[in-house]
Amino acid sequence: MEVLNNVVTSIGNYNNIPISITSNTSVVNLVDGLTLIKNVDKKNWTHGDLTYTITVFNETNTVYTGVIITDVLDDTYVTFIPGSVTINGVVASKIQYSYNNTNHTLTIILGNVIEDTTIKFRVRKKYNVFFTLKNRIRLKYDGLEDEILSNNITVFGKPFKYLKSYDCDTPYWRT
Repeated sequence: MEVLNNVVTSIGNYNNIPISITSNTSVVNLVDGLTLIKNVDKKNWTHGDLTYTITVFNETNTVYTGVIITDVLDDTYVTFIPGSVTINGVVASKIQYSYNNTNHTLTIILGNVIEDTTIKFRVRKKYNVFFTLKNRIRLKYDGLEDEILSNNITVFGKPFKYLKSYDCDTPYWRT
């Protein structure tokens, strides 16, 4: 199994102080042309739902059978939104996914993967506080002894603030 490692370093100045920040290492296992990437629509999350996007890339003519993806969500800060799972833009049926409230695991059953497949689902904040979510997903298929792990995703939850507008009587939310 081949492994793709990626680290990003950012160098700059903050208040005239030289700063260098290095990201965590993203590790992606490559199996016979099968890769697994996870993305999120907000790295700094203040309000609204958070959408995760999982992409399974099949770069071969191989049909992968019995493909199952699992994602353990941090139930301390987020709640899974039932009915939010889509597979290639189509709302997933209850047969295609399940969410276990006890161990906070989302399981998505893809069955056969012949071509690239995109899965999306949403979570909602539980609290209006600062927090950090770190998350990665696992993929297993028939004949694979180990799991394929996606890259790590980090999201910073930030509270939104309630401010009163002095130009009118209507208060509004602001980040």
